[in-house]
Amino acid sequence: MNNLQNPEPDEFIDQVSSWEGKGYEREIEVHPNLRLSIYDIEFYYDSLGKSCESDHPVQFQVLLVGKGFDEFGGQIGEGYTLISGSGVQRAMFLKSPKGRQVDINIRLVA
Repeated sequence: MNNLQNPEPDEFIDQVSSWEGKGYEREIEVHPNLRLSIYDIEFYYDSLGKSCESDHPVQFQVLLVGKGFDEFGGQIGEGYTLISGSGVQRAMFLKSPKGRQVDINIRLVA
């Protein structure tokens, strides 16, 4: 992703690399320790990425358009959501099929 100029001090927008697809990730600090992320990305190819381990009390994620899979067979999208909390979210590989994804992610952060 390519970081664009931040529209507000508590907000940032990253653009997807042109070889990977088109779209963006927008993260807004709604309140101290509360972040809202919005993703609207169209992948040109199936993609495989690794999420970092993260420490957060609560996370709620909904994939409004598209679907994704983790290395353990978990799915998000098409009626499946992600809710996690009370500790550390493990690092994992995530597969995103070719096509558009629109994702809303709400996290409390420590």
